[in-house]
Amino acid sequence: TKHIAHSGIFNIIRKSGTPGWMNWLNGHLGWQLACDKEPYIQLHRQLYDAKELAFRFFREQHTMKSEVRRLYLDRLYYKFIAVEVENQENLPNQNFNKRSPKEHLWNKVQAQGSLQEAVSKIRPFLETMKFCCKDPTNRWKSIPWLNRIPTNQHQQRLLNIEKMASMLLRSSESGPDAPVHWAHHPPCNSYAFTVVSPQSMEEVVAGMAFILANLFLNQHWERYPFVHDRITYTKQILDSFNQKFQSQDPVDSLTHSLKTKAVIHGEWMDGRQQSSSSDSTNKMIEM
Repeated sequence: TKHIAHSGIFNIIRKSGTPGWMNWLNGHLGWQLACDKEPYIQLHRQLYDAKELAFRFFREQHTMKSEVRRLYLDRLYYKFIAVEVENQENLPNQNFNKRSPKEHLWNKVQAQGSLQEAVSKIRPFLETMKFCCKDPTNRWKSIPWLNRIPTNQHQQRLLNIEKMASMLLRSSESGPDAPVHWAHHPPCNSYAFTVVSPQSMEEVVAGMAFILANLFLNQHWERYPFVHDRITYTKQILDSFNQKFQSQDPVDSLTHSLKTKAVIHGEWMDGRQQSSSSDSTNKMIEM
């Protein structure tokens, strides 16, 4: 079949033990859910909370220091940010003001949500990260809020992020273990067969933890468990975020349930609008 021709003989042999491999080899289409949603829903929610803590910390730290840093953070926080392109005069005018400038790039899945919802919510963030690492005009040369690390480490971190985003965004053309691609489609679709397995869901949460570590942490950015202990690795990264970006207000460990009322860009992390009263404003996060 077409997808087998594209994937190559080596890939076929390498993935022969992957769940759903025989159905994929026989040309089946669509996707099949073959795992429980826990602990993955909870880990998705905790990864989102970790990201929010880091964004709030670095935005408050850098807002008054550098407009460039704020724009970089906005690129990863809001969905509709204008894209710079070469030869703009040859392109139709696109009015980004007509779109909601405050629509978030990565939204938090509800505790009662499905795996499909959780995975589909991270896809815009992954696609934007890949764009920031690869687009010839908009490609990042550094991570501006990490200003105490060597120049060559910036490049290595961005390469790590690009590779991980590409791995997570791969389609089922290369095998039945596509981590993210399936979630944007109904179970009966025209793409090569995918099995949503514990292995692929562990790859998603550990891959997201790896990307967040490369973006925001001083440590843990260079190592990733490609085969073993992905859940343990993810929880270690969450613990590191909790330790570095702790609020002065009491919060549970991120590896259990983070319920903070931190104000992110004028909105509550749980989706409620900020109260107008002065006592609604949280204390700033400190190192």
